[in-house]
Amino acid sequence: MFSADKKRVETALESCGLNFNRSESIKPDEFTLEIFERFLNKLCLRPDIDKILLEIGAKGKPYLSLDQLMDFINQRQRDPRLNEVLYPPLSRAQVRQLIDKYEPNRQFLERDQMSMEGFGRYLGGEENSIVPPEKLDLSDDMSQPLSSYFINSSHNTYLTGTAPPNRPPSIPPTTLPHRYRCPRLPPINPSHNTYLTGTVPPKLSPINPSHNTYLTGTGALDRPHQHLPQHLPHRYGPPKLPPINPSHNNYLTGTGPPDHPPINPPSQVIEAIAESAFKTSPFPVILSFENHVDSAKQQAKMAEYCRSIFGDALLIDPLEKYPLQLGVVLPSPQELMGRILVKNKKRRQRRASKGPEGSSIRKRLLESTVSDAGPGLGDLPSPPPGSPYVEQHKGATPPVIANGEEKAPPERLAKLAEPRKSIDREADSEEEEEEEQPDPKKPTTDEGTASSEVNATEEMSTLVNYIEPVKFKSFQAASKRDKSFEMSSFVETKGLEQLTKSPMEFVEYNKKQLSRIYPKGTRVDSSNYMPQLFWNAGCQMVALNFQSLDLPMQLNLGIFEYNRRSGYLLKPEFMRREDKPFDPFTENIVDGIVANTVKVKIISGQFLSDKRVGIYVEVDMFGLPVDTKRKFRTRPSQGNSFNPVWDEEPFVFPKVVLPTLASLRIAVFEEGGKFVGHRILPVSAIRSGYHYICLRSESNQPLSLPALLVYTEANDYIPDDHQDYAEALINPIKHVSLMDQRAKQLVALIGDSEENAEKPRETPGKQRADVVAELSTDPRQPPAVLLPPAGSPSVASPGQRDDLIASVLAEVAPQSLEELRQQKGYIKLLKKQYRELKELRKKHMKNISSLNKKQSTRANQLHSDSLRRRSQVERSLRRGHQDANGSLEALEQEVSQQKLELQEGQMRGLLQLRETQHQVERARKKEHLQQAQQRLREIAQDCQAAQLKRVKETSEREKKELQKILDRKRHNSITEAKSREKQKKDVELTEINRRHINESVNSIRRLEEAQKRRQEKLVAGHQEILQQIEEEEPRLVEALERECELEAQALPQEIRRFLQAELEVGVRNGHPPAAPREEEDESTVL
Repeated sequence: MFSADKKRVETALESCGLNFNRSESIKPDEFTLEIFERFLNKLCLRPDIDKILLEIGAKGKPYLSLDQLMDFINQRQRDPRLNEVLYPPLSRAQVRQLIDKYEPNRQFLERDQMSMEGFGRYLGGEENSIVPPEKLDLSDDMSQPLSSYFINSSHNTYLTGTAPPNRPPSIPPTTLPHRYRCPRLPPINPSHNTYLTGTVPPKLSPINPSHNTYLTGTGALDRPHQHLPQHLPHRYGPPKLPPINPSHNNYLTGTGPPDHPPINPPSQVIEAIAESAFKTSPFPVILSFENHVDSAKQQAKMAEYCRSIFGDALLIDPLEKYPLQLGVVLPSPQELMGRILVKNKKRRQRRASKGPEGSSIRKRLLESTVSDAGPGLGDLPSPPPGSPYVEQHKGATPPVIANGEEKAPPERLAKLAEPRKSIDREADSEEEEEEEQPDPKKPTTDEGTASSEVNATEEMSTLVNYIEPVKFKSFQAASKRDKSFEMSSFVETKGLEQLTKSPMEFVEYNKKQLSRIYPKGTRVDSSNYMPQLFWNAGCQMVALNFQSLDLPMQLNLGIFEYNRRSGYLLKPEFMRREDKPFDPFTENIVDGIVANTVKVKIISGQFLSDKRVGIYVEVDMFGLPVDTKRKFRTRPSQGNSFNPVWDEEPFVFPKVVLPTLASLRIAVFEEGGKFVGHRILPVSAIRSGYHYICLRSESNQPLSLPALLVYTEANDYIPDDHQDYAEALINPIKHVSLMDQRAKQLVALIGDSEENAEKPRETPGKQRADVVAELSTDPRQPPAVLLPPAGSPSVASPGQRDDLIASVLAEVAPQSLEELRQQKGYIKLLKKQYRELKELRKKHMKNISSLNKKQSTRANQLHSDSLRRRSQVERSLRRGHQDANGSLEALEQEVSQQKLELQEGQMRGLLQLRETQHQVERARKKEHLQQAQQRLREIAQDCQAAQLKRVKETSEREKKELQKILDRKRHNSITEAKSREKQKKDVELTEINRRHINESVNSIRRLEEAQKRRQEKLVAGHQEILQQIEEEEPRLVEALERECELEAQALPQEIRRFLQAELEVGVRNGHPPAAPREEEDESTVL
């Protein structure tokens, strides 16, 4: 570790409170996920995110406010191609939910703010993914005919080896995440030096190293072993399993060459497919058989395997709703869910004669040929056409074969081996042209082993229904037959030839029928062609060598990642509708399709490499030939390969004619060319804004850490000729102001004022008449269109324009004082003040209670003393003392004086307490009043600021609504003008556009003036409310002072009434008045 890196790590550990001594380790329970995230943020500084925050408006602050985040999401992160009605911008509540979800700091969370760490989490969150999450889910309509889908197809589906002996084995498909839907099953021919059991003789024939490699086992001593897949959990489109031709020394069972394991029988392959066909996707699987088994018994056995192992999942009889008839479309993947379809050459029968006898003989002969499935039949070589043996027996009646004891003449077998015509359901089927039979002596190199496929028996033919392969003749012949269940396979060279020669016919063919493209046989390295070429023509099953993870295969894996990896992608609408022709080589905008302009800026990378090498990024576009752009590349990063930052101009794809068929590939490489990771993105689903892109491996497996931070823009394409007009529509006021400014500059340059002074001024009507006359007399000009004058009904009058403004302008009134006092913050303050006064009065009642207890004690002592002294005086009277009467009277006077002094003392104490309480309450009420008015003032200001912001947003919506109304009006005018003659139409369209711009400018100006008056009126109302609050406070204070003064003056009377009432209660009860209860209502005076 370099010293600078070591210092960064130690500083990051220290900031997280972790031990960074080399002799001590960090305990795992202390290094939590939260600590790790904090450590990572301290270790890897993010100047790129700091720059984004600065651009948003943070201005050096380490956080974003709620309003700044909402503007960022609704303006920078929003796809401008979305409809605002169907996809409205995020509200404050939704943005607040994002802050609650991603902000880790509680302080920022309470203030509705998002820190840099929370902002980084949001950029990597699911709400901000580069592609909408619903695009990865099952988002396509799966109820269209089967021909309306791209089907993920493979060639050499589950191999682990390769064709050439020295090529390293590729990754087995059990580790691949992509899903194929059409395997190639390998029927095995056990003839020609092939043994059912035992070992192979010492002399072995060489293996033909074509693209059709082998399922299991080995053919030659130097061929790498191929393993049987244990399962097929990953749905690919129609994969084609390669044929095994055991004439090249392959083995059905037993052992092969020394040190090589035996071949697994086809039953194990079918069992593996049956076990895993629908584990991850319920949509149909298409099994593509390339049949090289010339033994009828072996074909019957293979058909029996399919029936018994697949069971009800195997579709044998066509669906009742979709019979195999002319003009009937194919069923949909939704209707074929859970079904397995077989693609195999179907037995083609033709009648030997017109009479019933000939038909019966042909039928018996075919039945007997199928039943004669003995091993000896396969040993007989088929004589070539035109041999003397065939000529000798021409026309002879063939003997019937029974139970394999007799054999049909070789010439009859040779004729039966020839391709036959399809069994047509129409009466004119017998007149169809016989298919050509390729010369077996001249095998086609590009087609590989496909050209040598044998005819199918009746058992295999009954398994074929909706995927019936036929030899391609021409697109005209296929259109005339109109059989959707027939499909053709093209080797890539033949497919490219048809695409070049008849591109539009190829697209039309693929709207009704299926086509399959497969690699040419000369690709001995199992490389692939570019599938985009044939996707552009609508070819459904573009089969690739799945064991080669080259660029074509990576593109295929990336495309079929979407739609829940179902292996089916719905083709664009114009590739499905018969009323919309399409040329895949077009360079012009397709009718009904909005082209896009795409910009991609590579900002930074994270965890790209642990080596100190340069890292660069390539950006490619794949689509139509006009859309395909290759090798946009950044400069290599200098020294930092862990989290490099690129500060370069964005890569611009100015015109993507067909976004629904285009894909963007972003790939990362080390400077030496080593692949780091990539991602395939459909252009039509790319979101605009700042996004993280998690990279994938060559096999499209997600990489755990490597990612890119990019900025993307995807807008509707605007031609250069219409750029000024589009800018004028977006900002008409700026456009007209620019025009006025240029006009003034020209006037100042040419002296327009002098020219106008010399030339007499003409009236607008005369000028218009002169222009019309000039146009009508000039034969080179088209006839003039007399547009109505300004006051005519077709042009909006001032009154109509005012009504238009009034229809979109909303009324806004300021909030009244009563509404402000109902705000939550104001009511909360009043409740708090009420609790404070209540607590204050409780303390006062406790003091009164304590004083009354003291007074009651003194009264009780006085009463006890008076009773004691009175009893003493009475005893003296009974003893006959004469002066006792005087003593009794003096005692009564003394007791009365003491009671009076006690009452006066109690009154003074109560009055003092009440006056103190009154002063405290008076000051507290005045303070509460000031607090309430201040809070009301703050609430009014906050509500008014929020209302002004809402008015601003409302003004923007009103402008957009007004612009929509004017656009609809312009659209209606253009529609009406298009119905006229071409010469008039061009002039009128120009006038409509000019009038539309002027009307837009005038209307928006009037709307802005009305909005300005509304805002001024609203601001004046707000100032009036604040003025009312200011003027109300002195009046409320004065009223409170008067109320408190009157209450202070009435305190002595209240005390006397209270004591009198207590005295009366005490006299009636025969004891001094008791102290008031603490739970007495605080509304009473004391």
